[in-house]
Amino acid sequence: MVAFLSQLSEIVVRLWTWFTKALEIAIDYCTRRTNPRHAVGLYLAVNVVTTAFAAWLTKSWADFFSVAGYWVTLTGFILAIIELYRTRMHADLIRLAVANEAAKQRGIHYRFCLERARSALIRARDSVHGKQWAAATGGLDELIEYLSHINSISPAVDESWQAHMESSLGWTATFTGGKNGKSLTYNVNEWNGLVLSVLQQINDELAPFQHGQGISNDPE
Repeated sequence: MVAFLSQLSEIVVRLWTWFTKALEIAIDYCTRRTNPRHAVGLYLAVNVVTTAFAAWLTKSWADFFSVAGYWVTLTGFILAIIELYRTRMHADLIRLAVANEAAKQRGIHYRFCLERARSALIRARDSVHGKQWAAATGGLDELIEYLSHINSISPAVDESWQAHMESSLGWTATFTGGKNGKSLTYNVNEWNGLVLSVLQQINDELAPFQHGQGISNDPE
């Protein structure tokens, strides 16, 4: 007896699971793929057939109006619920699409700023090696600008972007005093350390994009 009840309960659970899954698929199909006009047309057609069937089965007008009225009210309520669900679902889909597009555009802008910052830093580094101090200062100014954009899009937890901007600003002041083609006294190891640190962090942030990730996701 216990085994029979166990098997029966298992069958009931499976049937209920299949029923809910089928109902979910049917509702999803109705809300996503069907035109509301078609739903109304189907509603009217079903109720015309049902009303005619009720008129054939019932013995009096009172019974006919009771059965037909109950059926029309019930199906109308179900149709209204489905249309309300459709309206809410479409609003959610639109909101999700807008959020995804905003995240995608934010990711694209983030990648653009990273690449521009890397280019500006490399240009500043090469200008320092070539003793072109005005070009080095211009490259650092551009680097600071793009680091500011990067920091506003995705601030680092350790505030490293802000620290890099402050260091770059100090080096801008240092290189401003140099004359192109002439040697300038500065701390070479400290400058190289800044270049390597900034390049490493930029390359780390660009790595997900280079592997086909990060474009459609929020960089934070």
